[in-house]
Amino acid sequence: MKEEGNSFFRLKKFDNALERYGYAKIILVKSKFEEEVDKFEMWNLSLCIL
Repeated sequence: MKEEGNSFFRLKKFDNALERYGYAKIILVKSKFEEEVDKFEMWNLSLCIL
């Protein structure tokens, strides 16, 4: 979803990009992370999405 959002952003299709970033955020929030490595990766991904 993040990469799709980036593609739309490059094409200046900002509404579509925001929609994809929003989906990525929802998926991230609904995911369970049990190990510290997973939590660290989730944190880095969430920063990229924001």
